[in-house]
Amino acid sequence: MSNSIATPVLALVWAAMLTACMGLPDAYFKDNVGKATQDDVTARLGSPDHRYSLETGGTKWVYIIHVSTATYLTYANPDAEMCYYYELIFDERHVLKSWQPHDQACGTVN
Repeated sequence: MSNSIATPVLALVWAAMLTACMGLPDAYFKDNVGKATQDDVTARLGSPDHRYSLETGGTKWVYIIHVSTATYLTYANPDAEMCYYYELIFDERHVLKSWQPHDQACGTVN
């Protein structure tokens, strides 16, 4: 592999490894659908950034995690370069029913 190709590939591998290590909650959500309550999720992640009531009697919570692509650290900076946000759906019993991850530039997340 030439140096012009190896450098970007190594940078992507390094970024993926760091993202996996920084504690994004994907595995927690995946392992706890149908189990975790709103209290469990709050104990793990704190209060959500947004809460919405659903017509079905459940609720939707949104968590926004800011990540600096320069340091690959998560922090509460609204000007971070990348945001990971999670939409969580809880049923009427307050149990996690489903979740959906998203990522995009932070300036487009509100």
